[in-house]
Amino acid sequence: MSGPLMAVYMKVTKVNKVTEVKSSFMFRCERTAHARLYESV
Repeated sequence: MSGPLMAVYMKVTKVNKVTEVKSSFMFRCERTAHARLYESV
């Protein structure tokens, strides 16, 4: 791959990784919140 293309590819990959991490983190937070809700009931 040439320079510019490579840079774009790296940027896209980085964004995808961040989105992935963020969504799994949110998912985990949601699950913990639900678990706490059920426990308090």
